Amino acid sequence: MVNTVPVQREALHEAVPEVAAFARPAVRLHPRQAEPTAEQSSAGGPLLWPEHEAWPTCDGHQGRPRELAPLVQLFKHDLPADRALPDWMFPGSSDLLHILWCPEEHGEARLPTARLAWRNASALVDASARLPEPRDLDRAEAIPLPCVLHPEVVTELPPLNYAGDDPTESELVPPILPAELNERLSAWRHPSEPERPDGASHYWALATAPGWKLGGWADYASYPGRYARCPCGAQTRLVADLMSAEGLDSWWQPSAAPDFPWKGAPYDWSFHEPTQLRLGRDGFQALFGCTADPGHPLITYIE
Repeated sequence: MVNTVPVQREALHEAVPEVAAFARPAVRLHPRQAEPTAEQSSAGGPLLWPEHEAWPTCDGHQGRPRELAPLVQLFKHDLPADRALPDWMFPGSSDLLHILWCPEEHGEARLPTARLAWRNASALVDASARLPEPRDLDRAEAIPLPCVLHPEVVTELPPLNYAGDDPTESELVPPILPAELNERLSAWRHPSEPERPDGASHYWALATAPGWKLGGWADYASYPGRYARCPCGAQTRLVADLMSAEGLDSWWQPSAAPDFPWKGAPYDWSFHEPTQLRLGRDGFQALFGCTADPGHPLITYIE
């Protein structure tokens, strides 16, 4: 198992120990290009799918059904048994998570739509590898290149409170951190790390992990109202962060050599952007789910 929690976190927790109360578990997926099988945790790979069950489709694209594309397959046995996981990840007796989406544009926001599916792998006696062949795609960049996942459980810290002047956004996203704690984190600098050119806090680099992950905290809140609430009115939570870049040169580095390739040449995109999924200008794609009912449709956010 790999451990990428930044060593700089120690100084943060020593200086501001109260922030630990706001930590959430997350799973860094560490996708690496390969030819995954249906028995492996993967991104964009074949899913272990029951033979008797029809493959899900979407009817929201110009009135014609479109087969959903696999985003993530995650087996619970690939995660350490002694680490807390996001509470929605494997409900009940499930031990296999599927995330699929329709890669086409939907509605005025022109975003893909996604859904979750949970299974018990031991009950899939008639399952086989399933991977539909995408046809007539308008957005081929919405299909991730096949990757094997190397999941790691980490803890993440919340973003700093929304500091904009839009009252509507402020209402949708109430402050996460107490004002005094937020102020201390905003001013915090690591004692042995160089100052950022803009003089900003080092907290942002330590709070959340880069790259593909499940659960945890979202670290970008430019337009929080886009994902803060489900249409039913309930607060949402981050389900999946699908950043284009893996952040291999960030503070989130392995503490020891991992059992999979970490990075290659500086411009080897098979390491830095292994899935080649890039729908937004800045390469941020995220899925948010309802905290009241996990069955509600996921909300797609792209930046």
